[in-house]
Amino acid sequence: MTHYLKGDFVDFEPMEGKKQFNERDEVLNRLRDKGITVAGRPLYWTHTWVTPDWLRAKSYPDLLKYLESHVREVVGHYKDRIRVWEVVNELHDWAMEIELDHEQTIELTRHVCQVARDVNPDIQLLVNNCCPFAEYIQKRKWHNREAKFPQRTPHQFTQELIDAGVDFDIVGVQVYFVHRTLTDALQSIERYEPMGKRIQLAEIGAPSRGITQEFTEEVADHTGRPYEWRRHWDEELQADCLENTFTFAYSKPYIEAANWYDFVDPFGFLKSGGLLRSPAGEKKAAVDRLIYLKKQWNDLRDLNDTEER
Repeated sequence: MTHYLKGDFVDFEPMEGKKQFNERDEVLNRLRDKGITVAGRPLYWTHTWVTPDWLRAKSYPDLLKYLESHVREVVGHYKDRIRVWEVVNELHDWAMEIELDHEQTIELTRHVCQVARDVNPDIQLLVNNCCPFAEYIQKRKWHNREAKFPQRTPHQFTQELIDAGVDFDIVGVQVYFVHRTLTDALQSIERYEPMGKRIQLAEIGAPSRGITQEFTEEVADHTGRPYEWRRHWDEELQADCLENTFTFAYSKPYIEAANWYDFVDPFGFLKSGGLLRSPAGEKKAAVDRLIYLKKQWNDLRDLNDTEER
């Protein structure tokens, strides 16, 4: 459940100090009534899409003061209703509207983790990374701005957090853009295993039409244009991506969750990335594929349980 300060369906804190909990409480209660586990996200993210001017204007000391208050209020509000929190998102020199150097990103992450743990010692803390191949380093870009400091890959940033003794539990990995093969993307996930942290595929996504996974693409005839993976995206290819990624995750004991990010079109991150075509509930092929996978895995678990007895 998202808490983007701005740029959300209901902005969480468009004006400093005026947090919008009502709609999120309603959503949380409905999900919990259905037995769905809810993760909270993010406590800190400063991509240009979600950063209000009042936050962007803060000095580093003032930012830390704000985050202490913010984290205490947000984590404290939900108490044990949310047991997993994404503490920082894309802080590996990518989403950097507030310009922080390497040391500041490490200390800010430590600070947010310490405050969250102080409020609720029983929660699990997740650091979420994107851009597994770190192409932004070659471009020297913080998203669409010139980077002012040397940049790190997601793996380098995560290792620096661990080396600095930052107290977090889970590495979140995003699996979106297969400009390289899906095998390359999955191998990049395997590089986290030696770090000794649990892994969640925190955001998985693929579109069901078009030539790329980008969310800006308009409906058009792409027949004569190059494609990104196997062929132009369609609902079956989206389902293939889901099946391959979820099967990989299920095969790795250190991966504890795999989360498809977009649920229903056209309200997702990727323009056609939902599992449903519309709020009317029209299922895409990926839904049946996921149900099939779940049945396979449950049958395999039952078989293993029988053999052990």
